[in-house]
This record gives sequence, structure tokens and C-alpha cells, in this order.
Amino acid sequence: MIPSQPWVVYSVSGGKDSSAAIAATTPILDALGHPREKRMIMHADLGRSEWRSTHQHVMKLAAHFGLPASVVRHRTHDMVSRWDRRGELGRDRWARGETVNLIGPWSSASLRYCTSEMKIHVMSKAKRTFDAPVITVMGIRREESRGRSLTPFEASDSGMARYGRQDCMIWNPVASWSADEVFAIHRRQAIPLHEAYGLGATRLSCNFCVLASIGDLSVASMQSQNAETYLALVEMEARYGFSFQPSRWLADVRPGILGTNLAARIANAKQAAHSRRQIEAAYPESFRKRRYGELTNGDWNAIASARREIARLHDFTNFLDDPRSNFA
Repeated sequence: MIPSQPWVVYSVSGGKDSSAAIAATTPILDALGHPREKRMIMHADLGRSEWRSTHQHVMKLAAHFGLPASVVRHRTHDMVSRWDRRGELGRDRWARGETVNLIGPWSSASLRYCTSEMKIHVMSKAKRTFDAPVITVMGIRREESRGRSLTPFEASDSGMARYGRQDCMIWNPVASWSADEVFAIHRRQAIPLHEAYGLGATRLSCNFCVLASIGDLSVASMQSQNAETYLALVEMEARYGFSFQPSRWLADVRPGILGTNLAARIANAKQAAHSRRQIEAAYPESFRKRRYGELTNGDWNAIASARREIARLHDFTNFLDDPRSNFA
């Protein structure tokens, strides 16, 4: 049930689903007598990970629907620098002997801190002072992925709850829609689509998303507006020794623009990553499962030897080779 006179905030990435959600809910809200002056678009700007045309496109959507638009940003990082910071912290923690495996920079399907930290928390912070309950409308569809297959039409807003706001909810009006239905409402209402779709992309999110298909990564990599970000992310693959996606190096998407030095560094990073995974898989089971009390002196000596090899592979100069004091 919709609370009386709430704020309605459309969470807009610039993709087709978020604009379809605006189109789907507008007649419902109008029929309920909800005042249009209490509706707005909110976009979380991810900096270098955005297509350069995304900001302008969000403004076009705001004009099309006659809504004000607010653009919010993380106070410290854009998406690229946040990945970089995680990579640095992962190396620091491993060097101090605080983690079993070396931790890379990238978010993933099971660790979507990119969404939670860079979008949900940032937008929730902006909405927390609103003077009425807030309904956040999102363009999530069940068809998109297995992880979204059980998306409800409505839910309490846990992002706002962390700020003590228990009166807010999430509305997913297009949860059951197909992609064909989404494109159809754009045609019927002449809603502008982001340029990425015309270039061949199937989804619009970050220019390079850890969950993107090879097709969408290829489309993004071919655009000059994305070249700087592409090379920055490939450089991070080379520096940290972790592929952008679990089974795909971003460097392999468009290797022709890497240059000789970066291509050589990527080749070394791939070899280091392969060797590191083998070493980590060979750790004593008790170490991998964090049952440290079961480890013998011989186990710890083997672990120290393995850590020295990982340090060599990943250019650590200052590290704790025998971490037993941290785990014992």
C-alpha cells in the first residue's frame, strides 16, 4: 500500500529499465492523486565508470517526464578509485598476514559493493532528511539474472533503515516485465534511449561492469569516450594480478590498444595469477578453512614458503612471510 503523500524517488541509471519504471508508475500515481511535485529522479554518478553521455541522457529523461533530477556522488571515490583502493587494502592486509588469500580489487556478483557503497548508500544519505516517507522506484527485472529472479514488487528499504528511517520502501514496478515490453513502452511513449543501445549494447550500467557480457564489454571498449577508463582498468589488472571478471581479463576484450609495455605486463600478470591460484589451492586444508589450531609447525613452514613465492610473483618487498602469530 502506498503511504499518503510520500516522496517518490526514481533511481535512474540511464538504462532502459529505470526509464520504463517511470513510465509504468506515472499513470498509477496520477490516478491515486499523488502530487507530481513530490516526485523526482535521482542518479548516482560513478565518475569515470559512466558513459560520458549518461549525465546528459538522465537530464533528457527528466525533461521528457517533467521531473526534477538530482545527481549524487560518493564523497571520496568514483568507481575506478574505489576498486583501486580495495586492491591496495587487499595487498596491505595480505602483507601483514591478515588474510589467507590475496584479495583483488574487483567487485563481483557475490560481492556487489559497487552497488551498495557507490549507489544505495549514497542515495540513501541524500534521501534520509526528506520530510515524508520515501518510495524509491527501481527498474529491476526478474528476467535479468538468476539473482534477480525472485525480486518482489515491493520491499522495505534497508538502505534507509540504516539511517533510522523505517518508513521507506522499494517499489519494483517492472519486475515481471520482459525486455520486449520495456522497449515497447519506449517506442509508444517516445522515451529517449541511451546511445549505448544503438551501438549494440544490451544493458546500460557502468561502461565496464564486472557483470557485463562480452558483447557489452566489446561495445563499450570500441567507443573513444570509454578508452581512458578501459586502459585504467586494464592497468589495474596488470598491477594487482586479478582479472576484471572471474573468467575474463578485460585486457583481452580489445588488446590492440594496450601498447607494448602494458601488453607485456598483462602477460606477466596472467602467469602470476595462475601460479598464485595453484599455490593458494595447495595450502593445508586447515589453513584454507581457518582451523588454525590444527596446523603443525611443518604446515606453518610450508605456508611461509608459499607466501614468499606469492610475494615474489606479485612484487611484494615488505611482508610477513610466517603469519602464525596472527592466526594461532
